[in-house]
Amino acid sequence: MATPAHAAAEQSAGMPQLDFSTYPAQIFWAAVALFVLYRYLSRRAIPQMEAALAARHEAIGGSLEAAAAARREAEQAEADYQKSLAEARARAQATLAEAKAKSDAALAARLAEADASIAQKTAAGEARIAEIRASAETDVRSVASEAAAAILERFLPGQADAAEVSRAVEDGLAGLKRS
Repeated sequence: MATPAHAAAEQSAGMPQLDFSTYPAQIFWAAVALFVLYRYLSRRAIPQMEAALAARHEAIGGSLEAAAAARREAEQAEADYQKSLAEARARAQATLAEAKAKSDAALAARLAEADASIAQKTAAGEARIAEIRASAETDVRSVASEAAAAILERFLPGQADAAEVSRAVEDGLAGLKRS
């Protein structure tokens, strides 16, 4: 069985929230709900959010400081690396220059030894050539004198004078040397 208020509400064709007779109760309960919501938010939710935001801000700040410190350390490490690399290159260049100087000195010494050996062998070869040439000239004079004497003896028997033949051969060889 319906009460008269329900019956009147059921008979009205509009929404119950728009019924002017229930406005004071609706306003009261809306105010109570807003007050409870405000108290909950101001006492619990907002402080928790503020604490979370502060912790997050501190964590981000700490991370930024750690990142900046790591960056400075990385820059210092890179500078140290570049310095070490430059020193290593300088040492390598010095070692290379020293090795090159030693190699050049050894090469110069070996070249000097080779030049001396070649000069000695050349002098010995020239002396041997001069010796062979002198021996050959002597042999040529002897053969030429004998051949001239034999030819004269054949064509003019008994008229070949050995001294004259030798002088004529010497004159002929001297003429060959001049030309």
